[in-house]
Amino acid sequence: MRVAHLEVACFRNIESASLDFSDKVNVAFGANGQGKTSLVEAIAFLSSLRSFRTPRTGDLVMEGKEASSICATIEKDGVSRVIEVVIGKGFRKVAIDGHPVKSASQCLDLFKVVATSPDDSAVLDGGPEGRRLLLDRFCSLLDPQFIMVSKKYEMALKERNEALRTEGFSPDALDAIEQALSGAAMEVLRHRLKAIDELGAKIAPILGSLGGEALGVQVSYEASWLKGDNYEDAMLRSLVANRKKDQALGYTQFGPHSDDIRVNILGFSARGRASRGQRKLLILAWKFAEAALIIEKLR
Repeated sequence: MRVAHLEVACFRNIESASLDFSDKVNVAFGANGQGKTSLVEAIAFLSSLRSFRTPRTGDLVMEGKEASSICATIEKDGVSRVIEVVIGKGFRKVAIDGHPVKSASQCLDLFKVVATSPDDSAVLDGGPEGRRLLLDRFCSLLDPQFIMVSKKYEMALKERNEALRTEGFSPDALDAIEQALSGAAMEVLRHRLKAIDELGAKIAPILGSLGGEALGVQVSYEASWLKGDNYEDAMLRSLVANRKKDQALGYTQFGPHSDDIRVNILGFSARGRASRGQRKLLILAWKFAEAALIIEKLR
């Protein structure tokens, strides 16, 4: 699978670009601010329909323009496919071979991209939401159905939070919502733990090949609510046990939305302890591990 041809218009600071790519290694070079990262961002956007730099799609449109467009010819198993995306202020149109796309999972099924940016290493030192996003993006690459699994959990979580803030809400109805939320949490956790296990097995040897073998890296999943191997039951027990506190706060404290990914080096958390160089090395090994696992899956 490779990008054979790419056309970009009014995307970030790229007014117009038409590029043919080699089937080997391609290198983009130039001065700062010329659009190298934006070019990578455009390619990655075709895969996940999300930017790795901003949650606001409108930011991708060149200043003063109505919309931006990305079109790529993808060669896979000897067959050429075309992905087209038009992004505007408040809208997005996506097509594969001229047919409208309803879900990002359709693009991920066709075209998988592992991308990194200069800001990625900061994820290791920031809050848990950045590390969850890093893992969830990889879960979507491994299995595009994770997008729907994640949305299902988010919808159930929103429903419970609204119920918690509603005075006099029926306890029986809340029981039903919590049952649904627990089932959705189980599915999210199943995908995340599988991804963590596979990444953990790859990162250490890759890091060693990059000169970081002495770091003794370990990657693990942290969920304070998770007790035992029955994920759905553990989530339900946590929801029931914390219902009164959650009602007082007006939101759900514990669950996959509050979990963290712990990266240890030399027996200690990399967060707040790893040097800038170590963080860059760790995130590079993480991304190489993602790429290796995706290649294995495609084979």
